[in-house]
Amino acid sequence: MSNRIGNVGPHPSDEDNGRPPWEGRPSIYAHIVANLDPQSACLAEEAEALPDEARRFEPGKARWAAGALDGVLSHHVGVGDGDDAAETVVGLTVSVARNGSHADKLALYRALEPDQVLSYIDSALDQAMQAGIAAEPYLHDFARLLARAPDRGPVKFGIALLGVIGDPQDTALVNTLGKHDEFTLFSTVALMNIVNSPERALFELAKCVEGWGRIHLVERLANTEDADIKNWLIRHGYKNSITVEYLAYTCAQAGELHVALREARVDQELLDTSGDIIEALIMGGPVRDMDDYEKAA
Repeated sequence: MSNRIGNVGPHPSDEDNGRPPWEGRPSIYAHIVANLDPQSACLAEEAEALPDEARRFEPGKARWAAGALDGVLSHHVGVGDGDDAAETVVGLTVSVARNGSHADKLALYRALEPDQVLSYIDSALDQAMQAGIAAEPYLHDFARLLARAPDRGPVKFGIALLGVIGDPQDTALVNTLGKHDEFTLFSTVALMNIVNSPERALFELAKCVEGWGRIHLVERLANTEDADIKNWLIRHGYKNSITVEYLAYTCAQAGELHVALREARVDQELLDTSGDIIEALIMGGPVRDMDDYEKAA
């Protein structure tokens, strides 16, 4: 995985063509919907490239895998709690909520385009809510528009806003976007706010992602008491395209691997997956490992 990202830089203004930047270009949401497998309802692997890639990245330049930048920041670097970008986003969000100004919507969209949302999202939303803004009549509709936008930064912020607003009618939209690893973290948090007893929704979404999205989801299933989820964690849940070590401990602990291995009959699949998990725990890695596992002996 590369740790470089190649931005094209300033792009031609869509307003110069008489239209706002969210119109006249392919929607990320529509791209995901069009590429869902009819049987699994998960995103086809070949559809990982998003419609804003050509606009966002220079051809031939190294770039982060889907969701990788946000994953690394959230797990190893930490995220900021406020900067100039956050202040701008908060001010414009409050303004849009209060007056619905088209000019403020344009300015907010432009502020979100650089896709630095994770670095200030929690702080920005907290400040916006503390300002006493209301979702209706303007902000909710604009959040839905952002979630269906053609650029990933605005989409992430739109998902986060929908999570704060908490309308169950947005569940399908948020869930669909979460089937792409680039947006799973934001959809996961939003679903936890929108859905009553969201564990099953997170479980079903976890089956549809294999990269950083699965890591974020499995970590949030760590306290499950659901037998089906426990079984899935130790047979399938630990598998991801980043590194097994990220989830080996969580799945062994939450899935109660030691209990499963005490059964009178242990099938071949469980023997194989247990070996994967134990090997990863022994190898150690970026998170907790065998030394932290109380059932290690």
